[in-house]
Amino acid sequence: MTILDTRSEALSFAAGDVIAYRAPLGTTAPTPFADLADPWLCAGWIDVTGYTFKLTQTLKEVMAAGTLDPIRTVISAAPKTFDATFMEALNPVVISLYDDVPIANVLPVSPATAVTYTVASTPTDNRYAWVFYTLDGDKRIWNFAPNGKVTARGNDQAQQGDVTTLQMTITIYPETIGSVLASLQKTIDYGAADISAYV
Repeated sequence: MTILDTRSEALSFAAGDVIAYRAPLGTTAPTPFADLADPWLCAGWIDVTGYTFKLTQTLKEVMAAGTLDPIRTVISAAPKTFDATFMEALNPVVISLYDDVPIANVLPVSPATAVTYTVASTPTDNRYAWVFYTLDGDKRIWNFAPNGKVTARGNDQAQQGDVTTLQMTITIYPETIGSVLASLQKTIDYGAADISAYV
């Protein structure tokens, strides 16, 4: 028997860049890998750890008389999140997401350079469309989430020895993409990597 070896270093992926964008909720899905413009806003530099996509499934085992093994497993929840550490603590996009306020609230009126705003004591439900985009040479991964909000935030620590970073978790929710109810649309460009053994 011959064992087929399809291993290829070209199919490994090391993110050379990681970019996050947000736009108002209801924004149409952009063309994958396109240069994004208004209403999309870039959240700036992201830490070298990139983003972490998590699909956490909560399983419930159904037991029945006559066996000690479950007879089936039911998925009772499957939340999807993106975690990222944003390095531009003064980027208005990042500030508005972290403090959960509209971006207009954090922008000074020209020619002023300072702005004062309030952070509500009751959390709001500010949701946005999101794109998380990463590339490795000619290989690219594009994630579009039409409905997401920041649901967890790391500490805002001003420090002398390093830049202030803001860590956030974005939870994504189902929305219609095209004609399908989904929470995420993913596009992968394999570039010049040979995938002929898989098709």
